[in-house]
Amino acid sequence: MKNKKLDVVGILCGLFLVVALVANIVLGNINAEANRPKIPDTAQTYETTARGIFSDVKVETVADADGIYSVKVVEHGETPELGGVAADELPAKIVEAQSVEIDGVAGATMTSNAIKAAVTEALVQAGFLEAPAEEPVEETPAEEPAAEAPVEEAAEEPAAAAEGAQTVTVTKPGVFGEDVVVDVVADADEIYSVTVVENNETQGIGSMAVDQLPAKIVEAQSAEIDGVAGATMTSNAIKAAVTEALEQIGFGTAVAAEAPAEEAAEEPAAAAEGAQTVTVTKPGVFGEDVVVEVVADAGEIYSVTVVENNETMGIGSMAVDQLPAKIVEAQSAEIDGVAGATMTSNAIKAAVTEALEQIGFGTAVAAEAPAEEPVEEATAEGAAAEETAAAAAEGAQTVTVTKPGVFGEDVVVEVVADAGEIYSVTVVKNNETMGIGSMAVDQLPGKIVEAQSADIDGVAGATMTSNAIKAAVAEALEQIGFGAAEEGAQTVTVTKPGVFGEDVVVEVVADADEIYSVAVLENNETMGIGSMAVDQLPAKIVEAQSAEIDGVAGATMTSNAIKAAVAEALEQIGFGAAEEGAQTVTVTKPGVFGEDVVVEVVADAGEIYSVTVVKNNETMGIGSMAVDQLPGKIVEAQSADIDGIAGATMTSNAIKAAVAEALEQIGFGA
Repeated sequence: MKNKKLDVVGILCGLFLVVALVANIVLGNINAEANRPKIPDTAQTYETTARGIFSDVKVETVADADGIYSVKVVEHGETPELGGVAADELPAKIVEAQSVEIDGVAGATMTSNAIKAAVTEALVQAGFLEAPAEEPVEETPAEEPAAEAPVEEAAEEPAAAAEGAQTVTVTKPGVFGEDVVVDVVADADEIYSVTVVENNETQGIGSMAVDQLPAKIVEAQSAEIDGVAGATMTSNAIKAAVTEALEQIGFGTAVAAEAPAEEAAEEPAAAAEGAQTVTVTKPGVFGEDVVVEVVADAGEIYSVTVVENNETMGIGSMAVDQLPAKIVEAQSAEIDGVAGATMTSNAIKAAVTEALEQIGFGTAVAAEAPAEEPVEEATAEGAAAEETAAAAAEGAQTVTVTKPGVFGEDVVVEVVADAGEIYSVTVVKNNETMGIGSMAVDQLPGKIVEAQSADIDGVAGATMTSNAIKAAVAEALEQIGFGAAEEGAQTVTVTKPGVFGEDVVVEVVADADEIYSVAVLENNETMGIGSMAVDQLPAKIVEAQSAEIDGVAGATMTSNAIKAAVAEALEQIGFGAAEEGAQTVTVTKPGVFGEDVVVEVVADAGEIYSVTVVKNNETMGIGSMAVDQLPGKIVEAQSADIDGIAGATMTSNAIKAAVAEALEQIGFGA
């Protein structure tokens, strides 16, 4: 009987709990509905589509004439880690701003523009935005008598001047030989518009030139403008297409007709009557002829023109474009070459030098120069200064180290240093690619001496040669005992998998108190993407004295590999071990797709020393943002109670929950 009563009580309690739960859900839903901003009956749902970089982007917008209530990207085929980020982030920003006039997502310009264009079309249909410039046209007739209408018409009437304008479309090859198709509207006097109508350039690299150059060309009224850094070949393709189109249209011919008067003004080139034209040929990068024409006399260089070349587009071509004018401006061939185009620069300068020698340029000045013999004194002083420098370096050692470069060829580096100073770094042998690896050979030795460290940024585009030089210098300095005041320093090498599972090998020199150097000794990361992390992170880690720094945008996996390798090396070395009571705890939490997010926390009761995400499979460009950014923020805040990363809520929560659990185990704050 007693058991029956207990059963009845149990059943009643169960029913009560079920009723309470249902009531809670119902009330919660009512509250949620009450708190949610109401969409008025006047609002309608519009589905619009605009073209992204790889696909149509379909957007659903709920709006009326008074407000934007909801925006959703319902379908797209854009890259998840680039366009996908725009699809995730922009809709909420548009609703929040109640406007499409917001910043797009960096690296996803075309997808951002597609979303904004689709929403704009919906908002026009909803009456929230006015249809583009059709109403002024209708108002004009009625308001023509008014004095204001003609003024506005006149302001727009360069279209009348543009009646003779022509539209010309030109196609040029871009980075991978893919067509860059450019549409130019112009007449003899003015460039009205430049539009890149078709391209397959790399998103976030070549696409920067596609986005920025057309407007700059119109603004400058010329295709002779600077290209976009990092997008040289796409820039050159666009500028070459515009140049050809303008030539077909006859742009500038009206000005040419007026030139006689100015020609006359320039014709004190009667003073240049004795000028000679000399053409000289020198070998460029691949032994191909670089033919240069120089017009000069004994007193002045009038023009330098590269009349023939087969130099690489976007590399050697930079020297072809830039050097001639610089030589005329400097009135000398003794100028800096163009970075990244060393051999082409040298060919042009050598050709100009030879031409000037044939012409006798500078001989008029030379005739006035006799009495500079006191230079002997300067030479003596220079020798004395050199002797002093050598004397200061009497305890210096010379060490030569060989490392493999781009194709496994030897890069041989000679270092002169002692424990306190680096006196010189010289690359004595290399077979690196001219104009690419050769940039590192030219630039790094001087920078290493100036910085008194091999922990400097490599040369962009010459990552492997840079790493070979820096690794050779680091090894030489270690042999010499440079910086050996840190006698307890240890060198630890750690290997981690990079983007494609390839080894990223990192060497760390540190002791318990200080990180002295970080060098990526070996990697096969993607040039221009992962290689950015290889170039930039080591120096940043040394500067921050921590591996807990932001990764390089667009190179998340390589950044994580380097940071994880450094963290492991520092742990082996005992860096930061002044905190002897610190504990290391590893906690695993589920991320977005239930995959493990494994977080390692080093802390004691009073301080969080480091947080590292040691394993994750979160989405690139979304969850990976939390993996990159949160650990450093948690250490900085000394708390796991910080804001997550927008768009990466689940990964943020997994990391924060793991850190919170680890800190509880360690007794942090106890």
